[in-house]
Amino acid sequence: MRKENLARLGERAPGAARALAWTRDGEEVEAPELADGDRRRPAGLPKAWSALGVAWPVAHVADRVKVFFAGRPPPAESLELQAFDGQEWVAVRDGLKLEAGAASSSIRCDFEPVASRGMRVAAKGRPAVCEFEVYPYLPESRAGGITWPEAMVMRAFEQRMLAREEEPSFEQLSLHGLSMPVWAMMGIKDSPHEQAVSWDGRIMVPLVQISCRLGEPPRGFADVRDTVRRGLIDGWLPGVVVEGRFGPVHLTQTSFVSFVDGEEKKPGLFIRYDLEN
Repeated sequence: MRKENLARLGERAPGAARALAWTRDGEEVEAPELADGDRRRPAGLPKAWSALGVAWPVAHVADRVKVFFAGRPPPAESLELQAFDGQEWVAVRDGLKLEAGAASSSIRCDFEPVASRGMRVAAKGRPAVCEFEVYPYLPESRAGGITWPEAMVMRAFEQRMLAREEEPSFEQLSLHGLSMPVWAMMGIKDSPHEQAVSWDGRIMVPLVQISCRLGEPPRGFADVRDTVRRGLIDGWLPGVVVEGRFGPVHLTQTSFVSFVDGEEKKPGLFIRYDLEN
């Protein structure tokens, strides 16, 4: 299966990816030529750039980055691969292998799968970079089943975390939180029924499934999956918020469960849709 370049998701779903450069003083600058598919033409970058890469509105699980240069690539050790952990950029070291390709004028970075909303490389000096590519981790299929990273399955990751002198932060652990299509449950204590919201906004109630579609032809959240985010109201149940971008239109679906009568005996499901152009 051919892997899709995550740096160019914006071509298929506007807003799904942003190619960026960072200056020495931390300024973030748009750099679309880093992800235009041209591996030979130097990208337009700010003169004082210190790092470059891509950011997404939702987390993606990646295990490979490729950087293409104009002419001979610099020493692989001059680049530091980094991932955004939700608070800051941290170096990616687990399973990291760097390989320079003189023929392709590139440096390839392979590493253990990382879940993040941003990947970048920090460079010593300012080499002429042409293209920045990120590739997703795809679990292998064996005997009809999915195989997860050996480090996760065989407890190697757990043992490595426990062996550290300092307790790992939530942000450090979140980089290893691989995507799973779980349902977010909603309901009221002692109520005979529960409702659930999928990652793509589908709401499951007893005997009925509710979903929203926009435009012509109609499209749902699953059709713009690379822009979709799901969260909880105020960070807690029983409310779920699903957001996505349909071209220039930003759709927010808010659903929650509450009582519909003053005696608090009859629960009801409330759904609200907000559109912003």
